[in-house]
Amino acid sequence: MPTITVPRTDLSTEELVTVLRDGLWSAPATTGVQAQVTITSPGGQTKLRIHPSGITVTLVLNTFGIVRTVREVLASRPSAAPQWVGRR
Repeated sequence: MPTITVPRTDLSTEELVTVLRDGLWSAPATTGVQAQVTITSPGGQTKLRIHPSGITVTLVLNTFGIVRTVREVLASRPSAAPQWVGRR
């Protein structure tokens, strides 16, 4: 799954929610579109892992839809100073 590495350990959940809300606000709302972001803070950085949600077709659609969009929003926000790491 895509992972974003932020070179700070003090990234709060509130900051992450604000970045996502601001970045996804213009995206059209669609039922069944879901992604989960897991936050970990190993060794002086914060890792944001993005996972799709859903069953069968929705899982595939979310993998190539909302997960990609969430990754792009997080990677493009200078307020969180993200660096794209890649897939694991």
